Amino acid sequence: MFFLRVFVPSWLILFSFGCAVSPPQRVTKTPTIAITIDLCPSSKPYEAKLFKYLSSLRAPVAVCVSGRWIERHEQELEAIKEMNLNITWVNHSYSHPVSDDFLNNPKVDFRYEVLHNVNVMRNHHLVVSKYFRFPGLRHNKQRLTALAKMGYVSLDADAWLGKGLWRAKSSQQPIKNGSIVLIHGNGNENKGVVDKFINYLKSNKVEIVSLDTLLKRIN
Repeated sequence: MFFLRVFVPSWLILFSFGCAVSPPQRVTKTPTIAITIDLCPSSKPYEAKLFKYLSSLRAPVAVCVSGRWIERHEQELEAIKEMNLNITWVNHSYSHPVSDDFLNNPKVDFRYEVLHNVNVMRNHHLVVSKYFRFPGLRHNKQRLTALAKMGYVSLDADAWLGKGLWRAKSSQQPIKNGSIVLIHGNGNENKGVVDKFINYLKSNKVEIVSLDTLLKRIN
């Protein structure tokens, strides 16, 4: 006597007994991200197409702005303020020091860089959030302690698109679920990065949320 063994999927067995069970499906999670746009001092025009595209989405964004960018680009700042964006304004220091390890340089007046930029931002009618973005994302324990005493929180990023992670010809994908994206909107971004980011948002289902919302979900 011969026996024929037939494989029957478990979901089909359950269904045959009257249970309303669907076939197993692959679950795909829509990535949730927060977008931060840095406006470091620059003589170049701002990335209008980036801001306009995000405005078309009515997206929440964090704009990390330096005082010297504001002073040189007041008309562009007003244009950004008029867009359909839910903006969290982030202090990015006044002069954005770069040499000798950015704001970690002991010769830099750190308190001035933070508080003077607060004044510049408020003078331009920006609501200053609790976040502070260190230039170059560089900070040591001393600076973090001093920042906390002034009542601010350091804002880092895990998806810095232009820092060797996402060049025009690269296939790397630094954006993941829960990422804080960093892209420059001051005209100094690496070639192709802004266009690639816009195309990424057009081609992928991505949930864009505010910093506060993202950090609450993570924590």
